[in-house]
Amino acid sequence: MTRKQHGYGGHFVAWEDCLFRLHTSVNGRYRISTVGDWRPSHRAAGESRLALDPVTIGVGRLFDAEIGHESMVRKWEGHE
Repeated sequence: MTRKQHGYGGHFVAWEDCLFRLHTSVNGRYRISTVGDWRPSHRAAGESRLALDPVTIGVGRLFDAEIGHESMVRKWEGHE
């Protein structure tokens, strides 16, 4: 089995504000993306700070994962 770690959160558009993010290619065929502990940043007047408490991703969840075939995850590209 071969694995490649990517340096971004994958499927979640606000991945940069997640304190937990893991995005892995497995055998060059599948992508697994997990994000969580989302603390949206507040950007104003050149200042940036993260929220103190995590915000839910979806209904009542603090973490989210998505698994897809390599050919279906083109929407995740462009972050490397």
